[in-house]
Amino acid sequence: KSPGCHPELVSGSYKKMNKQIKQLLKTISRSFYLSIKFIPKNMQKCFACGYLLCRYADSIADTNIFTNERKSYWLQKFPSLYIYQQKNDIELLLKEIFEANKQSTPEKKLLESFKLSLSFFNTLDEEEKKLVLEVLENVCKGMLLDLEYFDGKKIKALETKKQLDEYCYYIGGMPGVFWTKLIMLKTKAHHNPQIYLQAEKIGKALQVVNILKDIEQDYNLKRCYLSQEDLKVYNLNPEDINKPQNFYKLKQIIDGHILSTANNLKVINEYLSQIPNNFFLKLSIVLPILFAFETLTLIARDFNFGKPLKISKLKVYSAIAFSPLTIPFLNIIIRKKYKTLKNSLTHI
Repeated sequence: KSPGCHPELVSGSYKKMNKQIKQLLKTISRSFYLSIKFIPKNMQKCFACGYLLCRYADSIADTNIFTNERKSYWLQKFPSLYIYQQKNDIELLLKEIFEANKQSTPEKKLLESFKLSLSFFNTLDEEEKKLVLEVLENVCKGMLLDLEYFDGKKIKALETKKQLDEYCYYIGGMPGVFWTKLIMLKTKAHHNPQIYLQAEKIGKALQVVNILKDIEQDYNLKRCYLSQEDLKVYNLNPEDINKPQNFYKLKQIIDGHILSTANNLKVINEYLSQIPNNFFLKLSIVLPILFAFETLTLIARDFNFGKPLKISKLKVYSAIAFSPLTIPFLNIIIRKKYKTLKNSLTHI
C-alpha cells in the first residue's frame, strides 16, 4: 500500500475494477483505448495508468467547476493525492466536485470517478508507481505554467521561444521519457542513456504539432503559444493573428515551426534502433510519428482560420495497413517525408 492508503481505495474485485477502467478509457479516448492493445501486455497497465492520471489532471485544468485559484491549488496537490492518499484531501476534492452547481461536462464526469483511478494506481508495483508519479508531476507543472500565464481575459502570447520549449518539455517531453523508461524497465534492453534525450526531443516535437494544429482553438481561448519573439519579427500582436491581412506573416512563423519540428522528429530512426525488435511495440512508437508528419503536411498546405485540420480516416487506415513495410524502411520514408515537406515550404 501507499502511505496513508485506505482500505476502501483497494477494495472490490480486480476483475470488476479492470472492466471499469477499460470502459473509462474507451469513453475518454477511443483511439487510445484501441491503440493500447498493440503494446506488450506487461506494459499496458502502467502506460494506461500514466495516461489516465494525466487526463484527470487535464480535466482539473479545463473544467468550469473550479475557479483558477482552486485549479492551481488542486494541480499543485494532485500528485500527492496518489502518494499519500490522505482521506481528508480526497474527500475535500470529491466534495468540491459533487457540490459544484454546474452542468455535467466530460471533465466533471471524469473527475467524479476519481477514486477508481486511485484503486487502479494501487495495483501497480513500486517501480511502475515511481514512473507514473514522475510523469504526473511534470505534466502538472506544465499545466500550472499554462494556468498561471494565461488568465483568459485578454489574448496573450508566450513571451519567448524558451518559454514555449519549457512548456513542451513538461507536457510532451516528459511523457516521451516516461514511455521510454517503461519500455526499458519491462524489456531490460541494452540502450544508450542518450535515448532519454531523444525521447524528450520527440515528445516536445509532437507537442508542437498539437500547438500548430490548434492555433485557432487556442486563440478562441485567448491563448497564443507562438512567442512574442516570433510575432515581433513580423510586427504582429497576438490579437491580430486571425486577421486576413496578416495571414501571410502568420504563415511564415508557422512554416518555420513546421520545418524545425519535422527536423526534430528525424531522431526517431536513431531512437528506434535501440528499441527491442517487437513489431507491435515499434508500431506503437512509429504511428504517432507518421501521423505527426501527415499533420504537419496538412498544416503547411491547408492552414487557415475557420478551416479545421484533421487527418483523413483513409490516411490513418493506410498507415496501419502498410506498417509491416513501413517499419523496416522507416529511415528512407522519414527522409522522403521531410524532403517533401521542406520543398513545399519554398520560402523558408
